[in-house]
Amino acid sequence: MSLFQDLNFLVVVTDPSAQEKQASAAVDQLKDNGAGVCSVYSTDTTTTDWPTTVEEVKERFYAEFCKNDKEIHFVVAENTDFPFYRACAFDLLLPVVSSQWVTDSLASNRLAKTARYSPNPLHVLKELEFYISKYTFSENEHFFYTQLITLLGGSSTSVLSTSTDYIVSRSYMDPAVQLVAKSDMDNDVKFVFPLWLLACTKSGIMEPVQPYLLTPGCNKTTQKWDVFHKQPFTHQCTSLEGRAYYIDPEMKLDRNIRRFVADLITHMSGTTVDAQHMNRHTTMITCDMRRIACGRQSANLLWLMDVFRLQEYVVPDTKILYKPFRDRVFDSQVNVLSASYSMYFGFQRQYVALLVEKLGGSITTDFSKKNNVLVCQVPHGRKYNTASTLWKRHCTVVNHLWLEDCYLAGEKLDPNLKRYSDVPPRGGLTNHINQQPFVTSEGGDAETQDVPPRGGLTNHINQQPFVTSEGGDAETQDVPGQTETQDTVPTYPADEMNTDIPKVSTLAGMKLQHENTTSSTEKERVICQSLQVLKSGMDLLSKTQTSLTDVSEASQASQRTADMGVTSMVDSGEHHNRNLRDELLSEGGEEGSHERLPTLLSDKPEKSESTQPTTNGKSTQPTTNGKSTQPTKGDSTQPTPNLTGDNGTTTPRENNTTPAKRESDTPIESLHKKQRASEATTTSEEIATISPTVSQQALLQTLGWDTADPTPLLNELPLYDIRAVQTRCLESLTVADRTLLSTLGIHIYDDIRPSHSLNAIFAPKLLRTSKFLKSLGFTPLQYALKPSFVVEVLKRVRNAKGTSPQNSLHAALYVDPAAYGIPEITAQVRERTALPQRVFERAHLHTINIFGDIPGGTAAIAELLQFHGVGEVHTLRGTFTREDVHKNESESAPSYVVVAERASQVKKLKRVLINQAAPGEPGGAPAGTAESNSGSVLVVEWDWCVQAMQTQRVDYAAPANVKLSTWHPVSS
Repeated sequence: MSLFQDLNFLVVVTDPSAQEKQASAAVDQLKDNGAGVCSVYSTDTTTTDWPTTVEEVKERFYAEFCKNDKEIHFVVAENTDFPFYRACAFDLLLPVVSSQWVTDSLASNRLAKTARYSPNPLHVLKELEFYISKYTFSENEHFFYTQLITLLGGSSTSVLSTSTDYIVSRSYMDPAVQLVAKSDMDNDVKFVFPLWLLACTKSGIMEPVQPYLLTPGCNKTTQKWDVFHKQPFTHQCTSLEGRAYYIDPEMKLDRNIRRFVADLITHMSGTTVDAQHMNRHTTMITCDMRRIACGRQSANLLWLMDVFRLQEYVVPDTKILYKPFRDRVFDSQVNVLSASYSMYFGFQRQYVALLVEKLGGSITTDFSKKNNVLVCQVPHGRKYNTASTLWKRHCTVVNHLWLEDCYLAGEKLDPNLKRYSDVPPRGGLTNHINQQPFVTSEGGDAETQDVPPRGGLTNHINQQPFVTSEGGDAETQDVPGQTETQDTVPTYPADEMNTDIPKVSTLAGMKLQHENTTSSTEKERVICQSLQVLKSGMDLLSKTQTSLTDVSEASQASQRTADMGVTSMVDSGEHHNRNLRDELLSEGGEEGSHERLPTLLSDKPEKSESTQPTTNGKSTQPTTNGKSTQPTKGDSTQPTPNLTGDNGTTTPRENNTTPAKRESDTPIESLHKKQRASEATTTSEEIATISPTVSQQALLQTLGWDTADPTPLLNELPLYDIRAVQTRCLESLTVADRTLLSTLGIHIYDDIRPSHSLNAIFAPKLLRTSKFLKSLGFTPLQYALKPSFVVEVLKRVRNAKGTSPQNSLHAALYVDPAAYGIPEITAQVRERTALPQRVFERAHLHTINIFGDIPGGTAAIAELLQFHGVGEVHTLRGTFTREDVHKNESESAPSYVVVAERASQVKKLKRVLINQAAPGEPGGAPAGTAESNSGSVLVVEWDWCVQAMQTQRVDYAAPANVKLSTWHPVSS
């Protein structure tokens, strides 16, 4: 799958003389990597002036660039000097990124975080990630500082991790601060007083952080606040001119924050009043809907921040999240919402996360079985494919309209309605993200009507709670997603999820469930009526009772089938899907190649697919006790780290699973299972004990060639010299098939041992499994073949069976292996495996350091590296010094080579290993000399090592997957 598949881009050129080449290169890169629409807009060719208001700009933007339902997903621009920047970035929430984002995304083969590539000069914190402590801030203060960080271009996380740059708190004795200060976490994490964020907002630049750092003895906070309040805002704004505002005294804000909010309103030419001077034109700033009297105009702190960055007054009723927040719809016990998102970017993620939080749910960047809702914008990707197929019973795919409508209606709506299941949603600008108005009556705002009671609209439509399950897996950006309930020690969201949800299991319960569920069409009609009546202020309870629809005959038939007992094919299919679901995202499985192989030497009929269910390339070997067999000895017991194929999906571990014995098995079926089990446990080593003469005679008997003197034919055997290990294919080969193939010279093993003298690999395509990567270290690797080669060989034997004897077995049975090779393993790669030294030996990489938390485990990684020539693999702990990093003693390679996945690890390595005067800089040795490489550092991702294995070549000049490098090629 191409990186930019199904994504549409608008490339903006504001200075043709300086940006034309960049824009052209970006367009070429986008198109070459699967982008859909890729339009170019140049400001110097515009013939008509753009409107001045955000609402009018949005309409023209859609009319001009979003034709034929092709919505723009990204705007690529080097600056913000184009007329629709503010509307795109802050209202439509489209990521606006520089062209460097395209280049870096391709280099890492995944979409990079958009915040860091913002061309907006006011996004002074775009490189930083913050954790805002919940111990010293109220919920409203936490929300205020989160939005302030967003205003300045930074990102905030609800989970304290090593990627955190700053912890925001009021006190050095804050438990979160003390936790990091006393732990082994990266010392680069700084503790900062929140005044620093406010100072950056006023000045519009990144203020020096040193005066605002939290230290054990800091006692000058009052003086700092007094100085700060006297400083003016640097940017002029008149968005609130002629308007009056009353800041809710019940809103739990520190008095300094309250004063800053008042100064911000004044700076935008508005005025603040007290309770005595309020009138019907005064807007109340609050975060609690219950504080609003009937008819009172209101807005929240998010609206104030958006007015500031839009530089234009916006009516609070135009957005559902600009109004004081309503009561939560979901809870953490019964009516659970555990959401994840897919293909939302930048501010869109923060919007979805905030909606989920205010609905009472939780949101995770990772996607696992604990998630019961996946919010999607584009219908592709691993998350979408998994949720819409394998996990569709546990997880519902919706668009953002479902969240918005649930929030507006004040209750959980049916997520299966077409309005919510369409991805992307239809309706153009009206249904774009962040375009839902907060209205409950035509022409009036929400506060002019009584808020309907919770659950009073459509509870009769869908009473079933969302079902949660268990599991785990990964994306690239942390966003605030946990409901803030109390100040407790920060924990990972997954640990807090309740999975003990009752399920309907009996037939009577299932019938009852059907009887309380209307058809999808009827549900949609009811929901539309609910929202319409909600907007007209009418009572809906007496007007939305509909007749229940009967369960369809198909559903009844399906139910009867489930109750009466199941065929083996259905059961094995369910087992297959169950295994797939259990490991697809825990290891990121991908579709394997399973080709039916003809049974040639056995009198038994061909088994149906149901008798040997496979799971994504995993062998299912039944045993007599109905339990799973152990993994083969040659396989690593550690999970293979980040092992992905060409399409970017991750391969599962190569172990064996067996379906448990069904109660419906008859004695005959059990006997057949035992026979198949004993057959499946026959190994290649046992086949090798069969006499060659016996197997050769068996081959001629199979062919039915009755010749007077078979010696000339038998002298041609074996036709091949292939000694191969298989990975994720050929599991269904029978003993007869393996014996026949061995006779022809094709020996297939299930594990890697020195005694096998392996020279080949069978795999459906280029993989990153442990077996496949090890096979690239065979000396030499002569064959890298697809399983279709074996299929064709067995077909040749089957087709020759019963024909008249021929003069040559080679002519009748030989299949050229070259036609079935894995294309990525070229002849050049195979030739390199025949060299005297292995790939890392040739690159003089004798010592490599890895971290203890590397995905897949240190044992599996070390085994692979050593298999390809690394002498020593040293494991680093979380806290380390320069002496802990083992040196690579070679002048022809970097002195310190480290495999690191986390940015925090790279930062610490840079601080620990790189001297003040780096080579090539003033004070250091000239670049490209032996002296310059003394103490040189190379920090790479695991993908860099995989690339070296797959190409059998280490390229120090290639920038891909290199995190940090001070290594320079030595001049000759």
